Amino acid sequence: MYQYHHRIADRYGRPVVSLAVLADTQLEWRPGAYQEELWGCRLQFEYPVCKLLDWAHPSGELAANPNPAAVVIAAHLAAQATGGDMPERHRLKWELTRRLYERGYARQDILELYRLLDWLLVLPDDLAVAFRRELMNYEQEKIMPYVTSIEQLGRQEGRQEGWQEGRLQALREALLDLVEARFGDPSYALRETIIGLPDESEVKRLLRLAGLARTLEDFTGALPTSN
Repeated sequence: MYQYHHRIADRYGRPVVSLAVLADTQLEWRPGAYQEELWGCRLQFEYPVCKLLDWAHPSGELAANPNPAAVVIAAHLAAQATGGDMPERHRLKWELTRRLYERGYARQDILELYRLLDWLLVLPDDLAVAFRRELMNYEQEKIMPYVTSIEQLGRQEGRQEGWQEGRLQALREALLDLVEARFGDPSYALRETIIGLPDESEVKRLLRLAGLARTLEDFTGALPTSN
């Protein structure tokens, strides 16, 4: 945090505010101030911290908040809480998606927020099909064909394979960028492993892990191994 703060201030010559958003699963982990001291020269760097787990309570405060950021936080918490419970994930994804329409957000905002929900709350094939059916019926009922019209366009005969491969490649590149930003330039072997990932859901899982892992070893330990 201090290195980022100092380098940004030095590069742009402007006042900088550093804020830590903690998206991990450890409620008690709250890093404090950074400090160093040598021969009477002392530095202490403090910064505000937002712990997303602090919003994971049943008061309903997050659900009632109209700020679009509340939807993003709720989706992140839902993804963390439902790793082993796909029916519950399906329920929460539907609840959050319906909230996008009921809050009266603009069409483009709904599309962007839905893409994030879809990326965070990945469902197995059977539940994904059921979810799309629910969403299509809901949009027809509301006369608001926002999301499903985009999905249908992307599933036209003859275009699906190329579209999926392009999206997979974009996800691989995003994963490489995130790994480099968090842990430094990846090794050749790690780069080749990421480039060769064949499954979109696996790349999405690793994207979330790259954002949450505390060390590069934590991340690489979760990579799939070849038999």
